[in-house]
Amino acid sequence: MLTVAFVTVGLAAAVTVIWLRRDEVVEAMSRLSVLAVVGSFIAGTAASIATMLAWRALLADFGAPLPVGVAGRVFFLGQLGKYLPGSVWPVVAQMELGREYGVRRVSSAAAATLMLVVAAVSGIGVAVAILPLASDGLLAEYRWVALGAIPLLALLHPQVQQWLAALAARLSRRPLDLPRTTLRGVAVAAGWMLGGWALFGLHLHLLVASTCSCPEASLLLNTGIFALAWVSGFLFVIAPAGAGVREGVLVLGLAAVLDPAAALLVALVSRVLLTITDLMLAGAGVLGARGHAKTDLSRKP
Repeated sequence: MLTVAFVTVGLAAAVTVIWLRRDEVVEAMSRLSVLAVVGSFIAGTAASIATMLAWRALLADFGAPLPVGVAGRVFFLGQLGKYLPGSVWPVVAQMELGREYGVRRVSSAAAATLMLVVAAVSGIGVAVAILPLASDGLLAEYRWVALGAIPLLALLHPQVQQWLAALAARLSRRPLDLPRTTLRGVAVAAGWMLGGWALFGLHLHLLVASTCSCPEASLLLNTGIFALAWVSGFLFVIAPAGAGVREGVLVLGLAAVLDPAAALLVALVSRVLLTITDLMLAGAGVLGARGHAKTDLSRKP
């Protein structure tokens, strides 16, 4: 019942995002080419799948491997929680959904939390590497985002994770049987996530290219802009799915190549397409998992 209630609320919140802006969406879509919109949607979907595979790699590293179809169900249904205020709901949802397949709550929580860290650190890394080469001043405007990578980067090391786990156990005065990750597992997840950022950049680039004939709006620049916008929205935890914050950074980042109205159009269409992707993948996750027997992973070391 808890899972059904969560999915219902998350689904309603995601649909509301589209419904409240339906007039703007229709107008925006009419100004973009069909091929650009379809290509952007496909790239965004592929990026979301790469993100899921990064999370699945971390879960497998914790000793709880899942078939791709099952992993898709748990991850993408859990992703509906990001449309609710706060960043904790996808983690809570994956904990409950993972139990259906014998994944311990602590393993689900650890994988979901570490996935957010991997995404944020890799996104900041992409932005820091690209934007100084392609944009004047954008990264300086959001230096606070880059500074946020310093403590997060330390959390990727297994020894730091175990030190924090031991500290939490002492403070709570109870043993915590937390799973252990490896540098190899984190590296595999980061590799998938870097592929995801490249695809998210393509998602944005196709929309920008359809709006203007501006060679300076390169795929590289758009990848850096999108990564910075996503991380900014993620760190602003009170905004559901980074709503408003991500769009603001996208508009600012695209100001060098697009007028404000066109930049806002691109940001709006990007948001709607990625929301539709979340809904579609959540549905596909449910259908794709029906043929899988529920596996008890709790006995695995």
